Amino acid sequence: MKSFLLTLAFLPLLVFSQEATPDLIRQYKSAVGAGCRAQAVKQQTLPMRADQICSCISKVLDSELSGTEWKQVTEFAMHGRREDEARLMTKYAAKTFPCHSAY
Repeated sequence: MKSFLLTLAFLPLLVFSQEATPDLIRQYKSAVGAGCRAQAVKQQTLPMRADQICSCISKVLDSELSGTEWKQVTEFAMHGRREDEARLMTKYAAKTFPCHSAY
């Protein structure tokens, strides 16, 4: 789940917003993918495999989290509530496990 926490580095302007708008939620989703790829590179995963795994994870999360949950997790990130952000995302971590073995 460290990859989700890494996303905060990609969202520096979010702190100034009070509410997660659809555009900010899209940025957060994109940052989740970027954080995943950064973590994969750190673990020396081949770039093509990292892209496949992270794309799979993004699709799983997109299908599992409700719109309300995406808004909530984005707001947690915006306000530096890392534990709350990690707790919400961790709830779905097991559903992403097949992504790691599929590629």
